[in-house]
Amino acid sequence: MHMIKMPAMFFSTGRKLVVGVLTVLALLVTPTVATPAGQIVIYGSHKGSTLTLSTKGSKIIVKGRMAHHRPIGCRLKHHRLVAVCPTRNASRMEVDMGPSGDFVKVAERLPMSLTVHLGAGSDKFIGNGERDICYSEGSRRNRCIGGPNNDICITGNRNSDCVGGPGNDYCHHGDGSDGCWGGPGNDICIMGPGQDGCHGGPGNDRLYGGASPDQLYGGRGDDYCNGQRGWGKSHACDAGPRR
Repeated sequence: MHMIKMPAMFFSTGRKLVVGVLTVLALLVTPTVATPAGQIVIYGSHKGSTLTLSTKGSKIIVKGRMAHHRPIGCRLKHHRLVAVCPTRNASRMEVDMGPSGDFVKVAERLPMSLTVHLGAGSDKFIGNGERDICYSEGSRRNRCIGGPNNDICITGNRNSDCVGGPGNDYCHHGDGSDGCWGGPGNDICIMGPGQDGCHGGPGNDRLYGGASPDQLYGGRGDDYCNGQRGWGKSHACDAGPRR
């Protein structure tokens, strides 16, 4: 079960609005129980794999080495190297990778939201325009790249990166020296205890540091930056504590 631990907010301007937004986001990223009705679930091989997701008519096609564990809402073919997933009764998809190094790539935009758990290996995810929720999890330098939509990235407690794109993205980091790039849009970035760097990009962004001295970069737009307990440094920010 993955839950978001919200940091203490030592600010007053815009507090109610920001807390309200974060509360809604927390509800959105709380995982649901996988059921055959409404959700597709794919399990990556424990030995590591590269999974490519694409579409063919009303089906999602997954290619790559998958686990012996039976997927939900899909049919495996060719010695677990292909999964065919009808989308007619599905509204969301989840990919759960194993403990080894993995790469998950969406080759064509999916017709539903996608949640990816990268697992304990050295992993990377690249989305393609659908709404993505990515958990980088176990290893150093895991990376979630969302693409053009309102994406969510939740890192584990190692050095990991969240990369958004056009859209209103949300990044929440754990321990480790992490990086966050929001991209164009009104993004929210919350850094963890490590020495982190957060780049809001074009848009009206809200950037919050953690317990260590983080570097917060606002960019073009009306940005709010708050280093909080870490006493880091803000760059090109329009409001918030200048630290």
